[in-house]
Amino acid sequence: MQTSSPKWWSGVRVFLMVSGCASAPPPQPWTHVGPSRTLEILVRRQCTSCHGVDTVFGAATTTRESPRDRACTAEEPADGFCHVPALASMERFRASWLREFLAAPFPVRPGLAQPMPPTDLTALEIDALVTGWSAEEGPESEASRPSAAEFEQGRALFTVRGCHACHQLGAVPATSSEPGRLLALAPDLAHARRRLTRATLERFLRDPRAVEPTTEMPALGLSTGEARALAGFLVFAPLAAAPSAP
Repeated sequence: MQTSSPKWWSGVRVFLMVSGCASAPPPQPWTHVGPSRTLEILVRRQCTSCHGVDTVFGAATTTRESPRDRACTAEEPADGFCHVPALASMERFRASWLREFLAAPFPVRPGLAQPMPPTDLTALEIDALVTGWSAEEGPESEASRPSAAEFEQGRALFTVRGCHACHQLGAVPATSSEPGRLLALAPDLAHARRRLTRATLERFLRDPRAVEPTTEMPALGLSTGEARALAGFLVFAPLAAAPSAP
């Protein structure tokens, strides 16, 4: 025989339910952020169908090289699938730049026929990726601005060391017209100041593969002073305005 609950007990139950909902923390899609969560997002969002990722995520599940990239040859056109950079050593980038780029990708490598497509990543996913990659925070310190002599040394090195052959610098295009993988992967160096701190850029210029093992940037044989001067020029050089349309 079923008996009904007293009216006073029903009121207490409703009060307890409402109180419990009000005090409960908002639901979270995950409880930790780190390499495993970063890899989960990259796989679920199919980033790994084009991009190789750093082996820090586990050599058994990923490779440094994109599956599509391995199938391409040197004779392939410079498209966005045959020349896809690996998502390796991402901690070298500024967190602010990564958040901006992942939210709304824009062309970084002018030599690629197909730029990065929109990602549809949520703000929470972007934050998890940036945190999992341990990206650098903080703006460039004014104290890192080069002296006039150091700046001019960096400007001269940019030409003497042939940086301009592969790299565009804002509105100033690369001087090489030879198609090829290096030219396709060379980023517009106008983005360097937003992507990297001057200290990271110095380390990269001294020994590119020590900072990013999968890079195809050749070592330039720069001394510590030369790398510092060239980095100072790239971070603080005024950018020429784009030519106006006729």
